[in-house]
Amino acid sequence: MDILHLIDRLEALVAQGTRVPGLGKIIVDPDQLLDLIDQMRISVPKEMHEARRILEERDLLLSQARAEAESMLAAAREEIEQRLQSSDIVRQAQERAQEIIAQAQRSAQLIEADANADAAATRREADEYSIDVIRRMLAQIESVEGQLRRYIEQVQQGAGRG
Repeated sequence: MDILHLIDRLEALVAQGTRVPGLGKIIVDPDQLLDLIDQMRISVPKEMHEARRILEERDLLLSQARAEAESMLAAAREEIEQRLQSSDIVRQAQERAQEIIAQAQRSAQLIEADANADAAATRREADEYSIDVIRRMLAQIESVEGQLRRYIEQVQQGAGRG
């Protein structure tokens, strides 16, 4: 039996009791009162067990959701790192940088004074190009990380409603 229903019955029992004039007290049937108390004792443990079970399920679901989100984040980071390692952009940047460096070395051998200045400029270009490529990759990583963080927040907010 539902504990709230039993509380309503207890309240009705008190409301139906006989008032003692001058004392402000109410007389209720002790058998009915004791019967309600016994029913409440029986009902409360059932509801407490059910509430405890629900809380444990909620905690388990939250824990699983957090673990899954962390796992997804770790997997995404690993995938991003692997993609960056094998990325055509990185490979092209490295090849282009090697070409620029080789060109700079040839120039340095052909023209001493002017070639040294040209080689330094060419190396700066290679460095700037490499830095630009790396910055673009970092922006991509930050974008994916932001998306993953928003997903984790959504999972946590969704779990908080349950």
